[in-house]
Amino acid sequence: MIKSNYIYFSNATKYSISIATLTLVGALLRTPGMDLPITGDLAGAFIKHFQTSWYSLLLNLRDFDQRTSFILLSKIAMGIFGENEFALRLPALLSGIFALPLAYKVGVLTTASRTGALIGTLILTFSFTHLDFIRDARGYSLTVFLALAMVLITYKLLEKKNFNLWAILFLLTGLGMILIVPTNIHFLVGIGVFYIITILQDHRKPYIFGDLIKLIWPFILLFGVICGYFLYILEDLKRAIATEKNFGKFFGIDPEMGFSLSRFTDIFLTLISPWHTWLYMFLFYGLICLYKTRGFVLFVSLIISPIILILLSGLLGPPRVYIYWLPFFLILIGFGMGELLIYAKSKFSSFLVYYIAIIILAVIIFYPLASHSDRFLQTPPKQGTTLKDAKTAIAYIK
Repeated sequence: MIKSNYIYFSNATKYSISIATLTLVGALLRTPGMDLPITGDLAGAFIKHFQTSWYSLLLNLRDFDQRTSFILLSKIAMGIFGENEFALRLPALLSGIFALPLAYKVGVLTTASRTGALIGTLILTFSFTHLDFIRDARGYSLTVFLALAMVLITYKLLEKKNFNLWAILFLLTGLGMILIVPTNIHFLVGIGVFYIITILQDHRKPYIFGDLIKLIWPFILLFGVICGYFLYILEDLKRAIATEKNFGKFFGIDPEMGFSLSRFTDIFLTLISPWHTWLYMFLFYGLICLYKTRGFVLFVSLIISPIILILLSGLLGPPRVYIYWLPFFLILIGFGMGELLIYAKSKFSSFLVYYIAIIILAVIIFYPLASHSDRFLQTPPKQGTTLKDAKTAIAYIK
């Protein structure tokens, strides 16, 4: 018998190589268009907010286009690399790229499935919603990254190792989300619900009050600071909401920002763009497979808590406001796909299952590339407003 000299990769190494490859592909897909001239809402945000002092950004809210965390990071990037369009969008690009391996890490933590986490990351890599909001560069891709980071940090808090360090990171990350969009509080409430349920489930005996406080003080501190911040900028919030209503009325958009089923449905259609609603059958199957696990509690908390808060407040923002759902929906979809294929393999021939898997993955990868290639590989237009032009306009107005 001839002995093989080949060294085969371990499963862990194969998954690591796959994630590194997806991260590289994701970077290549997300980089084109980063130097495009600024237009639309980004141009408006630059004119209104980028010349504002750090102190004013942190302690005031002029309108909902003020994405403080993102603006501060962009200011740092432009201070290092110069005031240009690429540096302006750099925080969006980096957060979008690093969200891919982080999504895989969180997927493994929450579902205990490397295959499901890998498929979920694959879908996120080709997600139009994620790609578009990176180029939009108004903090939405940063929201995705921080939402994933919050889940990772929360799991680290539950492990109770280096608790104080993770608690500090928890506070900073949570505040970072609030300083992007105040409605990210919906997501943080979901995190809090998950954490409280989990520590109560993991501890069979009733907690002594002092021991309970030691475990939940990061949440008490975070929500205490957030409540104080909201009270401080309460008049700013009221004015910003009124401005949004007037803006919507002027342009024929729902001026009341009230809940409606059609607008609510738009959120879920946006999250799975460019694919269609058929992906959601995998999400539901993934939830069923997670039943009675910590992951199930997490996903249900993150989905149900914001919906309850939306119904209680009577305010429903545009789909982009709920971008924090994106990675978790796609992780669940990937997990559902993986579990369904594993189940099918136990009932049918392996060849048939591999054939179906190839078809599904081909649709995920090649459908967006074939039908909407222009959205992946944008080229700068011949004409447009550059950052230099915008600064000249600001100086002229002043």
